[in-house]
Amino acid sequence: MAVLAVLAVCGERGCSRERLLALLWPESDESHARHGLRDALHTLRHTLTPACIPSSASLLRLDPAVVASDVVEFTQAMASGRLADAARAYRGPLLDGFHLDGAPEFEHWLAGERTRLARECVEALEALATSAESTGTWVEAVGWWGRAVEHDPINSHFVLHQVRAMSVIGDRANAVQAGEQHVRHLREEFGLEPDPAVLAMIGRIRRGDLPVPHDGAARLLGMAGLAAVAVVVAGVRTSRGPRTGGADAGPPRTAIAVLPFRNLTTDTAQAWFAAGLHDELLSQLANVAELRVIGSASVSGYGQTDRPLDQIGQELAVGSIVRGSVQVAGGRLRVIVHLLDPATGADLWAETYDRPLNDAFTVQSDIAQRVVSAVGVALSRAEAGGLTEPPTANSDAYLLYLQGLEYAGRPGDQREDLAIAQRQYERAIRLDSSFALAHAALSTIHWRIFSRRLDTSPARAELQLREARAALRLAPDLPEAHVAMALTYCCGRYSDRQEAEALMAASRYAPNDASLWNAISVVQARLGNWDSVEAAFERARRLDPRNADLLQAQGNRLHCLGRYPEAIETYRRAMLLAPDYVQPHIALGWSYILWQGQTDTLRAALAAQPDIEPGGGAPRVGLEHAILMTLDRQPDSLLALLRSLEGETWTSGESFFSRQALAATAHLLRGDTVAARAANESVAVQIDSALRARPNDASLHMMRGGVMAELGRRAEALREVRWLEQSDGYRNNHNCPPEPEARALILAQLGERDSALAAIERLLAGPSRVTAHTIRLDPVWDPARRDPRIEALLLKYRNPGP
Repeated sequence: MAVLAVLAVCGERGCSRERLLALLWPESDESHARHGLRDALHTLRHTLTPACIPSSASLLRLDPAVVASDVVEFTQAMASGRLADAARAYRGPLLDGFHLDGAPEFEHWLAGERTRLARECVEALEALATSAESTGTWVEAVGWWGRAVEHDPINSHFVLHQVRAMSVIGDRANAVQAGEQHVRHLREEFGLEPDPAVLAMIGRIRRGDLPVPHDGAARLLGMAGLAAVAVVVAGVRTSRGPRTGGADAGPPRTAIAVLPFRNLTTDTAQAWFAAGLHDELLSQLANVAELRVIGSASVSGYGQTDRPLDQIGQELAVGSIVRGSVQVAGGRLRVIVHLLDPATGADLWAETYDRPLNDAFTVQSDIAQRVVSAVGVALSRAEAGGLTEPPTANSDAYLLYLQGLEYAGRPGDQREDLAIAQRQYERAIRLDSSFALAHAALSTIHWRIFSRRLDTSPARAELQLREARAALRLAPDLPEAHVAMALTYCCGRYSDRQEAEALMAASRYAPNDASLWNAISVVQARLGNWDSVEAAFERARRLDPRNADLLQAQGNRLHCLGRYPEAIETYRRAMLLAPDYVQPHIALGWSYILWQGQTDTLRAALAAQPDIEPGGGAPRVGLEHAILMTLDRQPDSLLALLRSLEGETWTSGESFFSRQALAATAHLLRGDTVAARAANESVAVQIDSALRARPNDASLHMMRGGVMAELGRRAEALREVRWLEQSDGYRNNHNCPPEPEARALILAQLGERDSALAAIERLLAGPSRVTAHTIRLDPVWDPARRDPRIEALLLKYRNPGP
């Protein structure tokens, strides 16, 4: 029976003897396996007829003139476009209930073929029903939708169409009954909620608001329906392919926004699933070169929105929108997905998946494939493999990976969230050590922990490198593996050039990943390749048009180059996209300080902001108030503010702040050198303790050099100057790192006038975030300004800019 089934499915293509041996006798040696195959063939030929399987040296096949098979009949009808004949030929799951002991390969093959044939049958039924609707033969449509529901009784999309068709022919009672039976079945058997559209349709029918199609629409649908039937065998509905035409055609179908999936799961322990599935679907689609997939930052605000679909399409400049809901209950997964035309709201494709939870990748993969097919994109072999090949054979490992993704994606980089993500990735790898995607994700988590200064130990950097190498060894074509390797060059192995090369390698496999192109723009800025910066930024912005972080980063680069009017405009655009985002408001204020020496804009921005740092961390607004009070030379106000802030030290971005260091500045402004020295002594103890744990932290070395200079410990201050001169930030001074500024300050504090003069002129000539205005405003530069040559420099560079 097993040999007969394989040959029937293979049809006219036939099947090699080697393939049969591998499927049916995987645990036997070649001699015993070939003997088993000969016996099976002999039995079949004896039972049926010797001509049923013609002899061949390489391939075996059934003779269709001798052996009739419903599988062959179904396959031939589908291939020739005879969908009704195919639907009639399909008589249920392939070899339903059949089991073959000791042949796991056959069991796996049988499950796959069973699923494929069932899916093709359902697709044929859907195409027939759609065609019947479009030609106005609603009774026929009811029949075809009924068959589709029989095959997939928990598919709300099919039930919705069945109920609609029944109401159109006037069978209201049975329409309501069919809809309510579906709702009851989902709730009682699976604990799942139906598609809200089914409930709405039942309500409309009860009210007598029957969905009768317009004649004109029916005629138009008739043409589309015939086209759909004609091409369903090829797997692409031409009426759903790329949108082409004149200037009014709108964005192409291949420009896609995948909105966050609605989470309908009531069990909080499973609530993570919807976000993890959404993230992975975005990643898969971003690897398809012919698509333009909108980045997660831009779609994140549309999860619970009631904005009209056409408005969303216009705001994101897309021709297709994916919407869906996810519900997990009792070990089962229910995903309802719609691919929609944003201009009309019409379904381009829709599906309901009711599967065991461990089928998560299969569901995700099928969604990705069906979306790609529906928008008319042909996949390359590599792209097809990326969508269909599971990243792990262990379904539990994949669920742990998805859970890790959800925690990793939570805002603010909270220590606890990152720690949970790390644990889930590690558990996934323990289940499957060859899970390259989990290795890459774990490496990236180590980088985030390191870069946020939660743990900057060499051991953490080594863990990051180990996991990145494992990911790249296991999957050389995996874009996430190349990104993970690129990030290792940020933590203890600084190399902008190698980081850029690794990121570009990743972009070849994930050409539509907005975050990847943003990372490329950042590293190219550090290399000083400004043309490449602009190109990468524009590509990232096109893929993620509503991402305020992208605009913030671009504004910072323009800031660095002294292009202040452009920076101001960019920050304003970021503020329009995210009014509550603190950073662009602060950066806008600093633009006016650097450009014009005007502090009122920053003062007004701070007054309008709550004293919080989004996601926790340093009290950013409070610290900016402290810096502004320093520029305004208001020591008493500064000391009062410091007493209100929680904590003794803070890190924000690349900067390290100390309450005592700011207090020392205030005491100096008041002329209290004794109190200033005491505060600086406290800071020295803090920094030396921190450096034992983070010996390569540039922000600590910068502050220590200044404190040593203030305390008169000249040799130690000069040691920090030499450390800074060897640092990556000082040697690659393209994107305004803080190390050159810190070095110039220390030299000025030490009275190294000639060296300080040369260093300050380099800063003023740019690119840097130091201008004549900041040197005049900030009291830390007062020692430098005692040199009359510095005043001459400030006059020379009084109009900062490119």
